[in-house]
Amino acid sequence: MPDERAPLELYDIEEAVQKLRHVLGDRSFEEIEKEFVLKAAAERFVEIISEASRRIRPDWKAEHPEVPWSKVASIGNVLRHEYRYVKVIPI
Repeated sequence: MPDERAPLELYDIEEAVQKLRHVLGDRSFEEIEKEFVLKAAAERFVEIISEASRRIRPDWKAEHPEVPWSKVASIGNVLRHEYRYVKVIPI
């Protein structure tokens, strides 16, 4: 049963992560970088995760400081505004 306190945006994030995993499978970073459709799909799902994270209430985020919320939110800006420099790299 879902946590009654969990923001709806967490379900959007979870769905985007599941779709991202499905689309990318076990492909290598090199394979993703070469396949523009895979890279575009990955970028889109990361944008959704980023945007959904921005909509989560600050008090709920404060209860979960283990998540780097500002980094999750800011990656969407990188994808939207610095798209020429986005490369798929292992983390």
